[in-house]
Amino acid sequence: MVPTSLLATAFVALFLVQLWRIVQRLFFHPLASVPGPKLAAASTLYEFYWNAVRGGKLFMRWEEMHQKYGPIVRLGPDEVHISDPAYWDVLYNSTNKLEKYAPFYCFDGGSNATGVTTVKHEVHRKRRGAISKFLSAANVSRLEPHTHVHLKKMLDRFAELGRAGKPCDCFNAFRSLTMDVISTICEPDPRHNLDEPDFAAAMHRTLRTAARTMDVQKFIPIMQIMNFVPIAVWRYLDPEVAKLMEKRAVLLDTAKKVLAEGGQPDSREPTVLDAIASSDLLPPEDKTAARMAFEAEMVLGAGTETTSNTLGNLVYHVLSNPAIHSRLRAELQSCSATPPSHLLDFRTLDKLPYLSAVIQETLRVASPVSGRLPRVNPTSPMTYTTPGTGSGAHQQQKTYTFPPGTVMSMSPRDLHNNPAIFPDPQRFVPERWLAHEADPERRRVMDRYWVPFSRGSRNCVGLELAKQEMCLVAGNFFRRFAEVELFETTERDVRVEHDWFAPYGPADSKGVWVKVGG
Repeated sequence: MVPTSLLATAFVALFLVQLWRIVQRLFFHPLASVPGPKLAAASTLYEFYWNAVRGGKLFMRWEEMHQKYGPIVRLGPDEVHISDPAYWDVLYNSTNKLEKYAPFYCFDGGSNATGVTTVKHEVHRKRRGAISKFLSAANVSRLEPHTHVHLKKMLDRFAELGRAGKPCDCFNAFRSLTMDVISTICEPDPRHNLDEPDFAAAMHRTLRTAARTMDVQKFIPIMQIMNFVPIAVWRYLDPEVAKLMEKRAVLLDTAKKVLAEGGQPDSREPTVLDAIASSDLLPPEDKTAARMAFEAEMVLGAGTETTSNTLGNLVYHVLSNPAIHSRLRAELQSCSATPPSHLLDFRTLDKLPYLSAVIQETLRVASPVSGRLPRVNPTSPMTYTTPGTGSGAHQQQKTYTFPPGTVMSMSPRDLHNNPAIFPDPQRFVPERWLAHEADPERRRVMDRYWVPFSRGSRNCVGLELAKQEMCLVAGNFFRRFAEVELFETTERDVRVEHDWFAPYGPADSKGVWVKVGG
């Protein structure tokens, strides 16, 4: 038995070590001069509380911090967050080759095995190159007829509900649509969520719960723990989680089959899985069935929630402003003489200036990625100089030097809500994107800091598909239904309450619902 005195000594020693770490972080750390809450500087428990315990609320805290402390704040012992548009092109460009921060990008269970979660720049370049052709503008255009099939199915479902006098669940319908579309690109056996009577509402609720685990995963390996639980046990604990685990197992088996075929399918469309298996860019260790399944699953998830959330916001903002709705309808009606039930293609819709302005404004007010995007320079120090305060010769600036390994982050949401770039940023004003002839400099500035898909070599690989989906859905939805109104939906239902990489609304919100004329 260990003597009590020895245990006491060990506890005291541990306490003193932790106390010294806190003192070092507060007073002797290279980031000690960066302003911010002392609790955040002292321990990562600050982030754990606001994200893991409170459920993705840290983004609200750093917005408050910037109002109090200025453009740079210390978000953790080794992390700074910057809200200065001028620094965006320093962190997120195609030349500096900064690395991602591994503990943050643990969406795949901490393996950093997917393009989104890859840490090293050169490894990411190869992994992205292997799948990028499947999400290129040319391939997305080639697959547009497949998207039309899913879109027509969704709009027909809306019309049926309208004839029955029932409301339409837009958020879950859009989630089902985007998942069905992206699954066509990701895996040989696509999903069919649009065939579900309630647009697979239970599955989407489970995916929301799964999204919340990302904040916990940084501190507790919850995904690895879940994988150890047999599917039979999950069927008893939570049938919807069991279904997700079954789909994951099927995807892994499919990846094994694709790998055995060498990524050369004979009688079906090639997919992301085939692209990885047949790529000359990737080393053998990147062509395992497990990594292939992780990559396909990540593309599937990234291509679902972000786009569907943006579409839900678009419908809300258009319908809550009759003038915007009327102008959009007029433009859509004038662009084609075909019946409203006839789908217009992307090429036709993409030329419409007001529809494009509505989509751009939605991507601004409802950024697909709500959280921070941490980067690390592992080998060289970096600097940041604050904007000058005061006027004339009395302007004061301060330069901070970050040692190698410092975590530096910014957020698209902060740029999009900056009143110096977008006046009156809380208002939904598509017209701001049409004023370029009267004020070309204003438009140039807005374009520079409009970053819903980020920028640089790590920008969203699926942006061409997202743009096509938003254009097709918004254009054809508002063209087809002359009579459409919000149903039991308020601004609160599109308000961002949780940041789980993508933005999520209140837990008790039912999302965006509409009633359409049959």
